[in-house]
Amino acid sequence: MTKIESQLPKFGEVEMVGSYSYDLIGKADVDLRVYAKNKPDVGVIADFVAEYIKKDHVIKTSLVNYTKFSPLYSWPIAGGVWLGFKINIDGELVNIDIWFMRREDDPQDEFATKMPKDWYKNLTKQQRETIIYLKALSRAGELEREHMSTEICRAVVLGKVASVKDLNIWAETNNI
Repeated sequence: MTKIESQLPKFGEVEMVGSYSYDLIGKADVDLRVYAKNKPDVGVIADFVAEYIKKDHVIKTSLVNYTKFSPLYSWPIAGGVWLGFKINIDGELVNIDIWFMRREDDPQDEFATKMPKDWYKNLTKQQRETIIYLKALSRAGELEREHMSTEICRAVVLGKVASVKDLNIWAETNNI
């Protein structure tokens, strides 16, 4: 893992989530949640970014404060702070997304309650390949509309989706 992970416990409890933790990664992408008791202090996080961006392997950073507003699209964004890094690890570009939030503000908890326990451990090879393939198509803009990774996982696991056509039907039927 990256050295950045060792810097995060000072902000709260750190958990790896998302495709990397489920072994469903199609591109170098790591998602971390940092759970604190209180809403995150964007100033303290900005100071952390200012220090970390000086490192040679850091190519890009983004910081968005969602404690003061919600975006206009439908995904239930957490009431926290999102920090994105693009770093170079041995010549490979890796995206790291870090959410600083209270656990009760985490939209991933909603995803988890809709999925069977340990769902990712019971995926067939075909389901795993379908999820990675559909996620790649979504990122490339080759589907009728962009789908979040969580939507694709839910569609494959719960909806038995196995193709782009299945995904489009499932999305329409389930209003996603």
